[in-house]
Amino acid sequence: MMLMSDSATIEYTDRLVAFVDILGFKNLINAKDVDVIKIIKKLDDNFGEIEEAYGDDFSLLSVRKFSDCMCVSCELSDEGIRQMLVALAFYQALSSMSFSTLGGIFFRGAITIGKHFESSHMIFSKGLVDAYHFEKDRAKYPRILIDDKVDDRIKTVIDPHLRNILCKLVARSPDTVRFLDYLQITIDISLEERENVFRLHKKSILSQIAANDDRKILEKYMWLSDYHNEKLQRSFNILKDQDSKAYENLQKRLLIQKIKDETGCYVVLA
Repeated sequence: MMLMSDSATIEYTDRLVAFVDILGFKNLINAKDVDVIKIIKKLDDNFGEIEEAYGDDFSLLSVRKFSDCMCVSCELSDEGIRQMLVALAFYQALSSMSFSTLGGIFFRGAITIGKHFESSHMIFSKGLVDAYHFEKDRAKYPRILIDDKVDDRIKTVIDPHLRNILCKLVARSPDTVRFLDYLQITIDISLEERENVFRLHKKSILSQIAANDDRKILEKYMWLSDYHNEKLQRSFNILKDQDSKAYENLQKRLLIQKIKDETGCYVVLA
């Protein structure tokens, strides 16, 4: 029996659409079973963990995971934008913190606006295709890019407080590309929790650097090291003002130290 869809019920409309893929997926699926099970559980449970931990509502989001990829979509509204950016920022942060012998998981991706339809058994989406190509063309490093159309839409959010929060989640890198600043979410947690996030984030980066000798792959984690160090300094500015000695000790523990070798390439010390 062939199931037919009623065309009157099909809505092919502009939505916020994200394409996200896992960095180093080949190494993950070839890992030991005990690690693979942890990875699968982490990827499968993360959105539920976010809702439980932060008491937030992400009911507007549709999340479809397949192999090393994920499609996230939601309605194009102020609340939809909030849920998309906040959920993906928390998802990146939670995944990037070391939770197995392989460290954590990092992502590349892109968020855009485009025509999108999905049902329980299919996705038909120009928005997803656009996000995929934007990611492949521009996302050289482990980051989720934000299309200009999304950035422009964020600036029209009516509530000034919400608009300010969302604008702070958008960072611009030296190559002028906008991306989701996922470690920005540490601003709203305690200093103790924040330190733990950066400790596990550093551990994940160092694990990936130790496991790879391909210069192109290492370049991605060197970029992450720079991002980690910059956010570390910004996130603990309040401690710097309150207790300079504690701030100095924290920097020693959590900063990723790098030097240049004889070829001019950076080498991570710790």
